[in-house]
Amino acid sequence: MNTPKKLSRAIPLVALLLLCFGLVGCYSTKVIMPPITESAAQIKAPGKFVWYDLYSTDMNSCENFYGNLFGWDFQRTNEFEPRVKTIFLNGKPIGNMIGRDAEPGDSQWLCYISTNDVDGALAVTEANGGKIYRPAKDLPDRGRVGVGIDPQGAPFALLNSPVGDPIDDGVKPNRWLGCELWTTDADAAVKFYSTLAGYEVEVIDVHDKVQYRMLKVGGKRRAGVVSIPWKEMKPEWLPYVAVENILAVLTKVEKQGGKVLIAPNMNVKEGRMAVVADPSGAVIGLHQMK
Repeated sequence: MNTPKKLSRAIPLVALLLLCFGLVGCYSTKVIMPPITESAAQIKAPGKFVWYDLYSTDMNSCENFYGNLFGWDFQRTNEFEPRVKTIFLNGKPIGNMIGRDAEPGDSQWLCYISTNDVDGALAVTEANGGKIYRPAKDLPDRGRVGVGIDPQGAPFALLNSPVGDPIDDGVKPNRWLGCELWTTDADAAVKFYSTLAGYEVEVIDVHDKVQYRMLKVGGKRRAGVVSIPWKEMKPEWLPYVAVENILAVLTKVEKQGGKVLIAPNMNVKEGRMAVVADPSGAVIGLHQMK
């Protein structure tokens, strides 16, 4: 696979800079975030990615982009902060979009890992070569949250939801499929996150020179880890959305102001995955359902 130059330019952001400017509003005492699930079933799934925040420099364009691609609906649910919107799919909350004042391209998704002990997980982060960016804090309705940065520089969030986590009810179109860590040291990253979240590791041989590391909890797949093949790209957690027809979705990407960064390739996941950037530069993965 050739180096995708657009991809390296689409993620120029240093994680510290992103979080420094992007998360200030979220930790305001006035900000109220809705619960991550409406079921309130108190079901916990430690290690699962349960929430996603989009920090965007172009909220209007991104709202149109994701709405046309996936049918997502954006609603203002925070009376104190006009630049915070909750993302809904079929009436259910699946994420937030948070506006940022920054240069074009300084946009990114932040992925939340479920944990029963945010404070303890942050302590583990620091003890194993990572950094605590935001100490644990309680947000009304959302739960206890904290933000860390792994040893390779990828930001991640931790969440203990008071109402439980979204249930595992199968892969469905236009919903989150999970996350994939693109990192400069896959072995070190696997060791770090296994210690952090208790992941089991399954190594899958993609072909002779490439291995894919699947992170599991209790036998359930929760995330993947791959080595970055391009020096220009920074370590990132990349969220994936399940789609029914990936080629049909890709035809809409550029029409809605986005970019196709990695097109489907039959040598990679049987041509069922792609990576795109939204109009503000935030990168997201697509995976076609079998």
